[in-house]
Amino acid sequence: MSNSLSKLDWLQAGFRALTTAGPQALKAEPLAKSLNVSKGSFYWHFKDIKAFKAAMISYWEQAATADVIAQINGGTANPTEKLFTLAQRSTELPSANYGGPSSESAIRDWGKYDPDIARIVSEIDAQRVAFTESLFLEAGHKKTQASQSARLLYSALIGLQILAPAQLTLPQQDLTKLVELLLKQPAAH
Repeated sequence: MSNSLSKLDWLQAGFRALTTAGPQALKAEPLAKSLNVSKGSFYWHFKDIKAFKAAMISYWEQAATADVIAQINGGTANPTEKLFTLAQRSTELPSANYGGPSSESAIRDWGKYDPDIARIVSEIDAQRVAFTESLFLEAGHKKTQASQSARLLYSALIGLQILAPAQLTLPQQDLTKLVELLLKQPAAH
């Protein structure tokens, strides 16, 4: 590999390491070894490992949440179509460059060992559920029903992500079907 690695190259290596070996693998030397470069290249892009980890979680937050919300909000105005687009986008598995289908689960596991990561994951979860709830509200659900539907959909997504690597689910089809079922619910009393 070239000695002129980008910051993104290092972040991708970090996600791959996190997915395959856990948070203890997020160290400059093993990452550099996996990229066949000296760790000096790492320090060209990141002040220290703490800055690297912050960049990783920030990248995840942007790519897996903010960009998805922006895409959905920038598309159709139809709330039902937005929910189906959300199901489709949220089940697109990350490429192998970013650790593949286990990357979301690996980030959640990372939070078990790092309270700062746990806090960020919790904030992202709340943001994702609130966004999903807003889509159900737009689709005509009452507040209580929209809140419950959002929690159910998000919980299903997390479960599907955990089971996907073992090929026990069809995440996109399963989540799309759940959206369909939730939209057919009679209004809550």
